Amino acid sequence: MLELLAYLRANGFRTYLVSGGGIEFMRPWAERVYGIPPEQVIGSSIKTTFDLREARRPVRLPASTRARRPSRRLGALRAAVGENG
Repeated sequence: MLELLAYLRANGFRTYLVSGGGIEFMRPWAERVYGIPPEQVIGSSIKTTFDLREARRPVRLPASTRARRPSRRLGALRAAVGENG
């Protein structure tokens, strides 16, 4: 995978990491492992709030049930490469 990313970058491609995982998990290590800066990591994100309920324990709740859309378009996709496992 690292060799492929290096090859694509050497040939003028801008590489992104796209995952169904949370960006809060992916962004901290993507640059160190794959050389992909945090702003080029695309993934899931959810805002949460904490509320005290009957048991007096904090409960994590979604802040909104509306799905958020990406703030900008990435442009034409030239190549898609993936690895599973």
